Amino acid sequence: MSMKKTITDSYAFKLNALTRKMRRHSLDIMRSEDIDLTVDQWGILSLLHDNKSPMSQTEIAVLMIKDSPTVSRIIDILCKRELLVRETHPADRRRFNLRITKLGIKAVKLAMPVVERIREGLFDGFTKQEFAALQELIAKIESNMACGDPDN
Repeated sequence: MSMKKTITDSYAFKLNALTRKMRRHSLDIMRSEDIDLTVDQWGILSLLHDNKSPMSQTEIAVLMIKDSPTVSRIIDILCKRELLVRETHPADRRRFNLRITKLGIKAVKLAMPVVERIREGLFDGFTKQEFAALQELIAKIESNMACGDPDN
């Protein structure tokens, strides 16, 4: 007797569901620790903090794997909260770069221990071999997708 597979049985669906659950889990913990940032807001602030120099919205969108309108909305919120500022691009006045503010740096430093605890908790109980195997599988999936991807 063969059982018909449903969309929820596919690995792609399960990986997508896992990613969404991880984001929800992270947001719940951040909220419970009074971190007033979404996962995406944290990601953008963290990128700019780690980069140490201004970045364009396009650069951020590529690194965050987000579409431009979504990144634009997040940036608007972060600018209104004075966690980021827009600066005119030195070579092209029509473009702008984003820079993290002192208030944004303070938010990153406040959130960092919570984010690190979340990350550690997600992989709690993994052996070094299991973690290495997971990294290898992720790399293999990414490689498989790159075969027909014009961006890679």
